[in-house]
Amino acid sequence: MALALRSGRKRERYFNDEMDTMRSNPQFTETLYPNYLIYKKDVMELEAQNKELEGELNSLPICADDNCYGRSVRNSDQIRKAKNLDSREREFISPQKRKTARHPQATKSPNKIETRNFFEPLNNETVNQETSTQSSVKPEQVPPIMLRYNSDYIKILEDIRKACGPTENKFSNGLVKIFPETEQKHSEISNFCRTQGYDFHVIKPVSKRLVKAVIKHLPPDHDVNNIKSFLKNDLNFPVERVIQLTKLRTKKPLPFFLVELQRTPKSEEIFKIKHVNYVEVERYKGRNIVNQCYKCNWYHHKAGECESKARCLKCAGSHETNKCSITDRITNPKCINCGEFGHVASFRGCSAFPKPPFNQQNRLNLDNVFREYPPPAGGLPPVLASRGCLAVDTLP
Repeated sequence: MALALRSGRKRERYFNDEMDTMRSNPQFTETLYPNYLIYKKDVMELEAQNKELEGELNSLPICADDNCYGRSVRNSDQIRKAKNLDSREREFISPQKRKTARHPQATKSPNKIETRNFFEPLNNETVNQETSTQSSVKPEQVPPIMLRYNSDYIKILEDIRKACGPTENKFSNGLVKIFPETEQKHSEISNFCRTQGYDFHVIKPVSKRLVKAVIKHLPPDHDVNNIKSFLKNDLNFPVERVIQLTKLRTKKPLPFFLVELQRTPKSEEIFKIKHVNYVEVERYKGRNIVNQCYKCNWYHHKAGECESKARCLKCAGSHETNKCSITDRITNPKCINCGEFGHVASFRGCSAFPKPPFNQQNRLNLDNVFREYPPPAGGLPPVLASRGCLAVDTLP
């Protein structure tokens, strides 16, 4: 009987697993699986048969064999029934004292005790500092005055100190940099140097510089006045001037037009414009070269910032080069910066012309040199080959 009950339960579990597998299909229907109804009928018959066998097995005495299946079934049923008994029929167990004890509560005093925090002033001071830092705007740094170095620079600095007060001075790249503390002192020193005829220049602060934008992809012969009138009259931008950019060496006009505007809140809106006469607008980046002044022909500044005496490239006279009376080409000119013959001060191979670092200079010049002047048929010289130089046919 026990073996029959065991076999019946196994068959019942098998048929239930098969039916679950069929029902797991999202497109399940009883007509899709013909065996489903057969399995369902067999399960119902097996359930009735197993219950009948369990009733007959419980009416018999318990078997003495420990490995008997019927005995294990009856023991498991008794254990399950014992767990499902109502808790009221079980023996009462007293709870632990720590769970039933009442926690003492603090007595409430009718009078409030005042306390004092001795570090409270520090907290208030920190809050005030943060507030003042956020509200205060960092003042713009006063730009230095670039005084041209000469042998009398000590006397010049003494005269500036007597007339305008003490200043902080530094020497760098052939210039004596004077650092005024305030804008007023900056104006006083600039006016004094101007009246005394000293050679100097001033770098404008960011707030006073012009806003520059580049208009691209126009024909090279496009009229700059049309661009200026469109931006100034139609779009109400404070345009100062519009110039066409050219190549550095050949001076060939490029399809790029530089627009300079006064620095106002309206000027920054030019970079939000998608089309100006159906062309692209970008922020001006400038050339990665050393600036040379067209007035005094010294370096690292522009003619609009220069307060030095004018020097002519051709005749070294005290006038600008475009106002010189010499109009013909000079066969053997003399440089006004280094004093050598054979080139003018604007020649970038001049010994006085500021040179970029060695690595940057190689990147700028070596490829162009090898393209213009191919190496001999035998290959590069050993010195250049050891430095990693490439032959012309291997260049990209």
